[in-house]
Amino acid sequence: MGDNQLIIHSEATIPTLLKRLSSIDPERPAYIFVGENTRTVLSRKHVFMQPGKMAAKLRRLGVSRGDTVANMLPNSPDRLICDFGILMAGGVSQTAFGYLNNADDTFGALQVAQTTTIITDPNVSGVLEVVMKLFSSSKETEYGLAVECSELPYLKRVVFIHSVQTQLEMETEMFIADVRPTDYAVIVETSGTSGVCKQVPLTHSAVIRFGEQMSFLIGDNGSPFYNDRFFGWFPGFPSVYPCSGTTRIALDARENNLPPILDVIRAEGCRSAYLVSNEIEDVSQSGVTLDEPDMLEVVLTGGQPIVKNSMRIIGSLTKKIVCRYGMSETMCICHLSVDEQDQFQDHCVGHPMPSYHVRVVDDIGRDVRVGVKGSILVKGDGVFEGYLGDSPKLRAIKTKKDVQLTVHNGREETNTVGKWSDEGRFNQAAFTDDGWFQTDDVGFFDSAGMLFVDGRGSDAIMHGDEILYPHWLEEIARGCPAVHDVVIVPVKDPVLFHEICACIKPSEGFQDPMSEIQTFMSLQFAAVPHEECSVEPKYYLLFDTFPVNKNGKLNRRKLSRQAEVLLQL
Repeated sequence: MGDNQLIIHSEATIPTLLKRLSSIDPERPAYIFVGENTRTVLSRKHVFMQPGKMAAKLRRLGVSRGDTVANMLPNSPDRLICDFGILMAGGVSQTAFGYLNNADDTFGALQVAQTTTIITDPNVSGVLEVVMKLFSSSKETEYGLAVECSELPYLKRVVFIHSVQTQLEMETEMFIADVRPTDYAVIVETSGTSGVCKQVPLTHSAVIRFGEQMSFLIGDNGSPFYNDRFFGWFPGFPSVYPCSGTTRIALDARENNLPPILDVIRAEGCRSAYLVSNEIEDVSQSGVTLDEPDMLEVVLTGGQPIVKNSMRIIGSLTKKIVCRYGMSETMCICHLSVDEQDQFQDHCVGHPMPSYHVRVVDDIGRDVRVGVKGSILVKGDGVFEGYLGDSPKLRAIKTKKDVQLTVHNGREETNTVGKWSDEGRFNQAAFTDDGWFQTDDVGFFDSAGMLFVDGRGSDAIMHGDEILYPHWLEEIARGCPAVHDVVIVPVKDPVLFHEICACIKPSEGFQDPMSEIQTFMSLQFAAVPHEECSVEPKYYLLFDTFPVNKNGKLNRRKLSRQAEVLLQL
């Protein structure tokens, strides 16, 4: 794998892999961050030593093995060094990316994960300002703030990062914790939200497994790999380099103006790239082609059902496309390699990866016949143990001092403090009684054993590579006085698969309810990084009544079809 033929063994951790690579061609680029007028190269030696210094600083500040540290920095050299620094300190790097201006979702994530430390740049984090208003006390220190918050009893400090390079100049010591492969390394949020922060804790072994999967899918071409996905999402976490030595190219999200993707790919000599559907559409619409010497060997894609139209870049920008089907809870379940557009059938994701087992079942759990649609279940070494807050491993490693204990039916139980403590219901719904993970996706197998994934079986909205549940968006919209009732539905979109449509029953007494509602909703959502999609509804429609089924319950699917007709989609 990679030009160094790294062999990953069962005892490896991210720090041990970084250390090993730093001794193999130490000046070779590990990560390159590109802006409109900037280019920052981090060598293999740099990517080991700087996180080691960051780890020493974090330990001195009080971060211990197993502590959760929320990294709120955007994709950048600073973000990378802090992510790896947290892991070298023995901590767990947490995503705390917020959609809402009131920071309620961010606050919930911090509460569920029992976060002890926040790392942020105060100049770019509007969400932090809102979270800080909840602190019962705060005191300025040389590193940021020492804080207290009754609803975040574990949170002790906020570390301000303006420039890691500058702030570590005086740091002379390095630290590498003796972590185990089974220790948690990362907490990622599922690619969307359900109103309660649903978070997936992943061990060092899991992160390495995913890095190996990605390295396998992009191939061993020895050239840089372009991947600008957010580090806090699993497809974007910087796991490929530690596992293969492949140089990763990303955009520096601290900059407002960024160069076109193809310009970066060509300038950096990339031969592989991870592109989601909207990025494929953008590069295709640009009309630019790559000559044979510059053409990509492979484009890796995923995150939503793939259609044949996405294959049109084969032969002009890339030699082949590899479709990846997976999620944060499972990593990569299936893959399919396509080198001719006409070979591809819409929504096909190919055969399961090694060590994965996939079933398609009916409503009572029976396997369906070939060609018949059903619910997709999966088992495999890469499937997670459970959402944070109800993980058996998490309960085992926490001491009685760290958690709130109650006695129920004569049995001692562990609870997470606070309003976001109902994660158990997610785990109960996520697995069958015999241990199969229920993906909530609908699909079927063809006669050749190829899996086709048509999308979500529930009310979820597949919005780009995010999966959004409408109920929390509806709750936000109901806060507007001009809204009497609201239903959020998906409507088809050629690029994102689904766009978000708010179907509104307006309150009486408003001359222009549509304007009131749109203004209100725009104020609720935080500005998002350049590579992410906003979850604010794109469309708003007014209704007198909503369709119901024969039992008198809301018929969301019919309302979605009505919205598409009204929008002429």
